[in-house]
Amino acid sequence: MKKYLITLFLFMVLAHSVYSELHGKFQIGHNLEDTVAFTQIKLSYDFDIWEINTMLYGSITTWFMADWERMFNQSPFRNIYEGGLKNTVGIFFIDLNYFCNHAVYATYSKNDWYDMRWSDAMTTLSFGVEW
Repeated sequence: MKKYLITLFLFMVLAHSVYSELHGKFQIGHNLEDTVAFTQIKLSYDFDIWEINTMLYGSITTWFMADWERMFNQSPFRNIYEGGLKNTVGIFFIDLNYFCNHAVYATYSKNDWYDMRWSDAMTTLSFGVEW
């Protein structure tokens, strides 16, 4: 019975101390000087345990040659993926981030790639202050 009460007490303390939120964003944009456009989807899950905020996040961005007359016949040429984990205490944070981008076979030209560089990837660890 004693173990049960201690477990129940710890669960109540943790449940009272944890707060979480799910955030999302979708956007579409166009380069004003060219026929290039993009779509982007971002998702993040934030949760707080006492004074520590933890955020898991990710996004995908697709760049394409825009043909607005044929709305569902666009020609993508680059996908960019990002994901990470960020912890914040007060105004200080630590962020572990992974970023990669990949060329996509261009449908408007079956023999050419828009960008011959196939992919890039990097993982960063950063520390900082935000207010």
